[in-house]
Amino acid sequence: MSIGIEYKGDWKMKIHAIAVVLIFALLVTGCGNNKTKNGSSAVQIKKKPGVKVMILKPQPIASRIKVSGTVDSRMRTWVTAPAEGTVLSLAVREGDAVSFGKVIGSVMSTDQQNMLALAQSEYDQAVAAAGSDNPASVETAKSRLNTAKTLYKPLPVVCPIKGTVLTKSVEQGAIVIPRQQLVEVADLAQIIVKSAISERYVSSVKTGQKVRVMISDSDSGIMGTVKLMYPSIDVRSRTMGVEIALGQHKNLRPGMSAVVEFAIASQPSALVVPYDAVLVRPSGEKIVFTVSDSMAHAHKVSTGIETNTLLEITEGLAEGDKVIIQGQDNLKDGAIVKIMDAAMQSAKGGMKK
Repeated sequence: MSIGIEYKGDWKMKIHAIAVVLIFALLVTGCGNNKTKNGSSAVQIKKKPGVKVMILKPQPIASRIKVSGTVDSRMRTWVTAPAEGTVLSLAVREGDAVSFGKVIGSVMSTDQQNMLALAQSEYDQAVAAAGSDNPASVETAKSRLNTAKTLYKPLPVVCPIKGTVLTKSVEQGAIVIPRQQLVEVADLAQIIVKSAISERYVSSVKTGQKVRVMISDSDSGIMGTVKLMYPSIDVRSRTMGVEIALGQHKNLRPGMSAVVEFAIASQPSALVVPYDAVLVRPSGEKIVFTVSDSMAHAHKVSTGIETNTLLEITEGLAEGDKVIIQGQDNLKDGAIVKIMDAAMQSAKGGMKK
């Protein structure tokens, strides 16, 4: 006798039930695998911090300051009136070249004008009073007038230097007083820049030192030489005056604004790192990290010359060290790191302002 099992219902329902069983089995298996991978017994792999480095090589460094200045001439003066009186002539204009000792005008002094006028008046009166009856008195008055004209001549206005007329402040016919400024003259072959530096840098600037002078923002600069350092400090500004000689430059004129760049410290061959590569601890210690065999090493360093972006390392590092220049902020000595890029050849940066 055989026993048979009868399945009732649609065959589609059978397939659906089988599919549900299979999906449930897969889910159970996946959960088991996840437990194996993510359980407390699994080993966690920490990611190595990435850093960027540079290879330490000697290079020049200079700390510089920029100060404002004014273009001028080493030989610049005013030609003044020799006496009180009237300007009879002043035969120069702005831009004219003049030489030492050249007479550029004349002034008739008030006293001489009065004496000459008196002699002329006496002569006129003698002619009117004597007429043709007393020619001797007329001749006497005429002689006095000629003597007055000989004695009372206009005073010359003489240029005291060779140069170019910058300013003419009066014209012919003007009434002037003694030593009144008439014409300003400057020697444009002896252009200088007048500037001032803070007293903290006085010991760093020397006579004969080369400096760079910029006349505008787009100017690449003109090399000049410190020719004069004033012997005293201005008590109000706490600065010392400095004069820089530039020689002759056709485009420079007295009164122009300038910027002077002084090197206050320099080293032609130094171990230099970017400013941000040096970390300062709360204790004041300066730390730089290097890389060797994928391990970060902290070095206590001493620094020297600094600019806005660079620092000279005087102690604590050696040529050829791989200095970490990015990613060092949170590092610890002995940390395993990964170098992210090829080593840079040198540090580059700007100047201290």
